[in-house]
Amino acid sequence: MKFRKLRIALSAACLIASALLTTLSVRSYYYYDKIEGPIGSQRSFDIIIYLGQLDLDIWRFIDQPQPWSRHTYQLSELPAQGIALPNGFLKFYSWNEQDYFGVRLPFWFLSLATTMLAPAPWLKWQFRLRTLLIATTLVALVLGLAVAMLRWPAD
Repeated sequence: MKFRKLRIALSAACLIASALLTTLSVRSYYYYDKIEGPIGSQRSFDIIIYLGQLDLDIWRFIDQPQPWSRHTYQLSELPAQGIALPNGFLKFYSWNEQDYFGVRLPFWFLSLATTMLAPAPWLKWQFRLRTLLIATTLVALVLGLAVAMLRWPAD
């Protein structure tokens, strides 16, 4: 069987990623983790992990860039830190305002998606040139939209 070791390695990597995401999900019910930093010269981002979900936010800063920082709090400490948790959790959510974009993904979805990718290397794939060109065009389109969104001028 051709590329057998590579297939085993990819399947194992997907299953290990799923196990790590499940572990991170369990930890998120006890701790609130936040990582934030700059993206280029005009935008900042943060990744927040809490209550079984992952928040990814990108925004345009007004005065000066947000320095790189990492914060970890126990969930019982959050009211003392002035951090309010949202009411609806374990749901998909996205928001897009003028200078702010955010996505909320539950860990059960991320863990399930990585688990479902584990058997993918063992499937028989047969592509033609037309399929490859369509896939390349779609990837280029998505990457172009991502770059345009990051470089769009502020109104």
